[in-house]
Amino acid sequence: MKWARLFRKASCDVDYSTAMRHPLQRANPENLQTIFGRYASVEQQGKKYMNPDDFIRKYLGLYIEEDFNKETVQLLASAADTTKDGLISFEEFCAFEAILCSPDALYLTAFEIFDKNASDSITCDEFEKIIRHTQPLIDMDFDFNSDFIKKYFGADKKRQIGYFAFCQLLHDFYEEQGIQAFKRFDKNNDGSISAVDFMTIMSTVKGHLLTDFVRNNLIAVSGGGASGHKVSFPYYAAFNSLLAKMELIKRVYMSLSRGNLQLEVTREDFLQATQSYAQITPYEIEILFRLSELAHPGIKTLSLDDIERIDPDRLKRVSYIKRLTNVKAVESKEERGVGTAFLESLYRFVMGSVAGACGATAVYPIDLVKTRMQNQRTGSFLGEVAYKNSFDCFRKVIRFEGLLGLYRGLLPQIVGVAPEKAIKLTMNDFVRDKFTTGGHIPLWAEILAGGCGGASQVVFTNPLEIVKIRLQVAGEIQNASQKVNVFTVLKDLGFLGLYKGARACFLRDVPFSAIYFPAYAHTKLYLADDQGHNSPGSLFASAFIAGVPAAALVTPADVIKTRLQVAARAGQTTYHGLVDCARKIYHEEGGRAFWKGTAARVCRSSPQFAVTLLTYEILQRVFYVDFGGIKPTGSEQFNGNRCTRKQINGSKHRKASNAIGSETLSPETTPAGNIEVEIGFAQAQVSHSRPDNQTASPRYSNPEDRFITLGYMAQAYCDAGDYELMLHYSLQQMELANARQDEYMKSEAFLNLAKAYERLADFSKAIGYGRASLQHPSMDPRTPGYAQLAIALAKMGCSQFQGSLEAFELAMHVVNDTGDKLLELQICVGLGALFTLLRDLSKALIFLRNALAILQGITVDDVHAKYKSVILYHLSVVLRIKGSLIDAKEACEEALRLSSEAGNRAVHARCLCSLADICRELGESVARETLTKSWARYEEAFRMMRAINDRMGEVIVLGSMAKSASESRSHYTGQCECQAIQLNKKCLEISKMIGCKHAMLKCHYRLQELYNQLADEDSEEMSRRAVTALTQEMELFCNFCGQRYGIHDDLLQALRCSHIFHEKCLHMYLAERENQSCPKCQCRAVLMDNISIRTPSQVSAATECSSSGASKVPFRPVGAVRTCLLAAADKPSTSSAALDPCELPPYLQLHETHIARPIVLVQNATPTTSISPSTSHGTLPPPPQETGRGAPKKTKPPPPPRKPCCNASRMPVVSPALFTQAAESAGPSRQSENMAVTDV
Repeated sequence: MKWARLFRKASCDVDYSTAMRHPLQRANPENLQTIFGRYASVEQQGKKYMNPDDFIRKYLGLYIEEDFNKETVQLLASAADTTKDGLISFEEFCAFEAILCSPDALYLTAFEIFDKNASDSITCDEFEKIIRHTQPLIDMDFDFNSDFIKKYFGADKKRQIGYFAFCQLLHDFYEEQGIQAFKRFDKNNDGSISAVDFMTIMSTVKGHLLTDFVRNNLIAVSGGGASGHKVSFPYYAAFNSLLAKMELIKRVYMSLSRGNLQLEVTREDFLQATQSYAQITPYEIEILFRLSELAHPGIKTLSLDDIERIDPDRLKRVSYIKRLTNVKAVESKEERGVGTAFLESLYRFVMGSVAGACGATAVYPIDLVKTRMQNQRTGSFLGEVAYKNSFDCFRKVIRFEGLLGLYRGLLPQIVGVAPEKAIKLTMNDFVRDKFTTGGHIPLWAEILAGGCGGASQVVFTNPLEIVKIRLQVAGEIQNASQKVNVFTVLKDLGFLGLYKGARACFLRDVPFSAIYFPAYAHTKLYLADDQGHNSPGSLFASAFIAGVPAAALVTPADVIKTRLQVAARAGQTTYHGLVDCARKIYHEEGGRAFWKGTAARVCRSSPQFAVTLLTYEILQRVFYVDFGGIKPTGSEQFNGNRCTRKQINGSKHRKASNAIGSETLSPETTPAGNIEVEIGFAQAQVSHSRPDNQTASPRYSNPEDRFITLGYMAQAYCDAGDYELMLHYSLQQMELANARQDEYMKSEAFLNLAKAYERLADFSKAIGYGRASLQHPSMDPRTPGYAQLAIALAKMGCSQFQGSLEAFELAMHVVNDTGDKLLELQICVGLGALFTLLRDLSKALIFLRNALAILQGITVDDVHAKYKSVILYHLSVVLRIKGSLIDAKEACEEALRLSSEAGNRAVHARCLCSLADICRELGESVARETLTKSWARYEEAFRMMRAINDRMGEVIVLGSMAKSASESRSHYTGQCECQAIQLNKKCLEISKMIGCKHAMLKCHYRLQELYNQLADEDSEEMSRRAVTALTQEMELFCNFCGQRYGIHDDLLQALRCSHIFHEKCLHMYLAERENQSCPKCQCRAVLMDNISIRTPSQVSAATECSSSGASKVPFRPVGAVRTCLLAAADKPSTSSAALDPCELPPYLQLHETHIARPIVLVQNATPTTSISPSTSHGTLPPPPQETGRGAPKKTKPPPPPRKPCCNASRMPVVSPALFTQAAESAGPSRQSENMAVTDV
């Protein structure tokens, strides 16, 4: 229930360990009045009221942030506002408290929220309006014209439903949404969806049924069947049905375990137990055991811990006794050390001592009567019998010695019994822990554990036992001259005398404990309820029942021990050893003498141990400390979700093979070619290394291995485009690094955080974490290179192009030092994207081609496919801008196919957007598809971007949609610019949020054109000022002619000194000069980035070479200095993995016109023309019109200006807050010909 989850936010720290199952009691009206008066802020006609803000934000403590959703607060407050007037009176407040105390509080609360007009019924419109505010409906749409809705509200949807019908509707609604979602993703109508789509549906629609464990293993569990990585509808239905039946699954498990919460059940036993439950299918059991195996690979059993990892219910196992302490000494069993084990034994010893003292005090009078009856001799030695039976003994003690006579010798008894019981209980638990495996302990081990407890007891308690017995029998004969006390007994016995009868004690206590503790454990399980809980009554009964056979069967040994330890009086038989005592008793008193005091012993031992064990169990519940060992069984009903999310992270995909171990997680042995397989494999490894996994392999029990394994999983989610989960694991990695104070781990953790935030378009954090990674030492020399790469990409995202180039340069230095091909590949891709943004298309093509050449040397299939799809996507963008639309379409379709196979949603969405752009520019006749199909691609791409929270991707798609809506508004918007303007504003809003000034600039350009067509001069002027302000901030204008860089077909050249020029201005300036240096800063080492600039004489020579068919030799200016970027640009010509042009697809066979475009410009220029910044730009020849393979270049003419068709005559003016105060007051913006330009 989504509404329940909203209200539980106010009490997320409630201690469920002491929750009770009885109905809640109504609060005192006076207390309610006090609380209401404290928060009510509205007063009308002398009466106080709460407004929605008082009730939700101040009282419940929800939505306390400043940017809260006011409509959501009002909706939630309507649950208490029964009159729906926007105010909550005290009477309504009390009524709402009564609703919360009712058993169906969740449904009643939801009904009040949906009942907007207080009519005690709900219409279809009310239901749709409210339910659309829930997260599943926000993330995934629902068809409210479906048969499901019509069955509840009628074919015309006019029927109103009451409370009970509403409850059933709310219960069935999300099931129907799940079915609709499955149909939506089943594009081929073959009854199956991909594993990624399955994860999307479950996380969105069924998120309330998922625990962290299930959520993190959705892809892993969906890929283990015969269908590979396709999820069929039967599997989907069985998976959801299993999650809904977890309570029934727990009941079946409890019927098998009989309270043994550590029991591990096999699949066959569980299937056998489900024979009486027809609603549980074998397919559901198969999925259940497949999920449980992910927590402990290779072990095909089911335990309660496995069920708790799957069951989403938070009130699983509650204690019936309030805990005074709740301490967790260790996070997992693997963290237990010698010190922890010692503290656990000490803790048990203290609890056992207190329990033993309580038990001894409770039954001491019975023990005294038992001792005197066992010591009484028969025959002619004493003349007459002192006691006829136990009751006669009890009566005479009170008569002659008083009530306190029943407690004679209690002090040494307590001093002796406290450590005796403590040692016995502690040793028994200790040995049981050693022999318990998977919740099972064999019977012989239980007997051995009990015997060890009894033997350890005798060593420490025999001296106290003999002193106790001497004092207990001292009152039988009155002797005023000799007063017996503890000191006189110790003086009479001496040290060796204290161990008199020790062998008899062993003969009694070892069998007693060997019988008692196994009998108690099994009786306790038998008396547990169906949920495995033992109430105090069942604990007392179990201990009492187990004491009966144990005490009775060892009575002969107890009689012999008593006779040996009691001081013989004058005329009594003396005994010399165990055998002598047994022989004399038998000859003098007969066999029945061995069973004297049996009733008294049973009546004493059974209640004593019952009180002792009950106290011992309760003390461990009240003063709870989790040492990571075996916990007392039956203490709780169901344990809360102990599956912690202490994730750890580690190295990237580049370190998976050498850091984790090639035999377990190397790229060669990992299933290749599919991101779903990669994530599933990594999830299995993470589950294997979870801290709460009791059977984890020692290989993953240390933080280093877990660090590396989860690092691989973070990279897998990055490859799949799920950046939120990537960030989650990166943050958990940072926690582990901080906990261990490991500088090397911190370097890796900061790097992963930088990469995650860069992909989530939080560029400032990405830059900060990248710099933090550089400030920490790293064991891997490649880590600084990846940190510089993350910084470069982040700076490119926030339009800091100079800083981006510098960071790429530093990253390339690391490549030269380490030879890391994967890093070099990513740098080339990043530079290709950067130069595409700067419209330096020649260098963009060169670096992307270099990336393809490097990719040829990478043999890991999944890495090859992943980066090839990225490279082809960027290449399609470049080719589209250059006008080679057919080649661009071919490259984009290949990238789309590869990204779909690899499961990379981020790249897949970008390819969809790029393909829609290309088809839009090709036109319907060339693309052979309608514009509607292109628009559908935009919508699909935007939906995917929203799903993975890729904000930079949202900007890209919104920008393309805005441009498409503007160019083709006659088709999309009915000859109205409204949609184009709104799309541009939305794109501008997200661009501002992430700080992407380059995208903001493009939005303002488009808005400026739209407002111009609408004749909205004010709005057009505001957009023009915004363009001016952003251009000055970014310093994106030609450093030669002073003209601004726009979004049109201006081709730029970016030098290494980061000064930017129009391509035509730069080449015309350099064509007539021997000094090949930057026109702005006169730097000579700036033209090495494959800018093929030549003098007039060199131009003629180059023309001759080109015409004669000679091979092309890369040209470098005289005096140029080679740098890392130049080396990267030249690498395809020298690398062993160089591409053979004959083997490339047509769109990758870069012709002379693509690579050496500057040469063509220089050939068409007049070298003798004097060029100055103020006059040159008007006389330069236009750049050549290139097309790839004869493809048309934007042949579709722009639409004519149109007036808006909506009622408003003017569109709203863009907010002036976007611009500086100076820009607002400066009047119309005009560009100065001699504008001063500050260096970037």
